[in-house]
Amino acid sequence: MITLFYITTAMLALIVAMVGAFEAIYHRQLADPALKLRRWSFVAFYTFLLAATVSRFFTVKGGQIEMMPTMTICLDYCAFVAFAMQAAAYFGRKYYQNPYNWFFMLELPVGIILLNILVRLTGNYHTFYKPADVTMPAGGGSERLIFLTRIIMQVLIAMSYVFMLVLLLEAYMHNRRTANERMSNLEGMQYKSEHVNILLYALLLVMTEASNFFNSVVFHIVCNVLMTVMVARSAVVFKRFADYAMMKANGLFTAAVIEDQLKRLLLVEKDNPLLESNATLDDVAHALKVDRDELSDYIYNQLGLSFSAWLSEKKLIFCAHMLATTDRMVSDIALSAGYTNAPAMNKAFKARFGTTPSQFRLTKRK
Repeated sequence: MITLFYITTAMLALIVAMVGAFEAIYHRQLADPALKLRRWSFVAFYTFLLAATVSRFFTVKGGQIEMMPTMTICLDYCAFVAFAMQAAAYFGRKYYQNPYNWFFMLELPVGIILLNILVRLTGNYHTFYKPADVTMPAGGGSERLIFLTRIIMQVLIAMSYVFMLVLLLEAYMHNRRTANERMSNLEGMQYKSEHVNILLYALLLVMTEASNFFNSVVFHIVCNVLMTVMVARSAVVFKRFADYAMMKANGLFTAAVIEDQLKRLLLVEKDNPLLESNATLDDVAHALKVDRDELSDYIYNQLGLSFSAWLSEKKLIFCAHMLATTDRMVSDIALSAGYTNAPAMNKAFKARFGTTPSQFRLTKRK
């Protein structure tokens, strides 16, 4: 089992290094502020996570895993702080901009790390490999003081975790109160993916920190495997966000959003401005969850169409879909699409598809 622990730890270290390098350079030329914040916050998080992962190689001795390894506990906590600051920033709380916040949250683990190095150099560091080892030293006063200090500092670290989790919850509630309701499907998918990422990372980081207080090899292996999968998943989510940022920089994101929203809207009849006879650009833009000027630029400049011609095209696409997938009467479909009567739809349909609606349906049913 110890061999498997080494393998999974090495795999985690490798994937963290690779994903960290990928996120540091992918679309690096973009000056998008949101992307830059995600990029460097992820790099900071992965740096601490990599250091914590590598430190686990030194917690094994004689086929046993050390309990309460001070250095690893502190590095895990530093990784959690970087993650929490990043997540809070995503939720709209800019705690990372205040240097006092960083000092307040990192002074304890940094102090413990320095003390741990000093204790190791003086030969006073004690390792625990089973619960029975975690007892007050029977020796001199210095050993007892070091033991008590170690326990108290780790209790303070645990309390800091609770504080950071409360901070994250407050930031999330703030985000819920201020979230943009007019969000496209593409943006909504990214939004949900990042929310899932934050939740899973929070659970896994707490679980990983908890594993430091147990000598179960299986527990450590499970944490390593789950974190490896999580880091790989977050790379996919980051790539999608970076691609969206690139599309926005090139003026293509709005077109992608409009086309994605159109797929949804063309399947809806009720309160669908695309199917109304007197629809306006403002009505359609609101239904597509985009700005009026963005929709206008998409139709007139990118497609080279007038609004009425574009709207007529969408009505005919809706009619074609209904003809191919339902048994509704042509006259009923015509009225649903905003035509005054069936002949008006027949004329427009034949001009667009080169066939009548009835012939089109027969062709699609063969």
